[in-house]
Amino acid sequence: MVLSAFIGIRKHAADSSVVITPFQVIVTGVIVAALFVCAVITVVHFALH
Repeated sequence: MVLSAFIGIRKHAADSSVVITPFQVIVTGVIVAALFVCAVITVVHFALH
């Protein structure tokens, strides 16, 4: 649910009972961004060697 809030997807209005704190969104964003950077670095590393 937190990841869907990160990218802005909501299924139904019935899901609005789930409370997502800004802290959860920020932490998830930082983790996803770090994983993305690591993936890009790994792909570039293998492409150049």
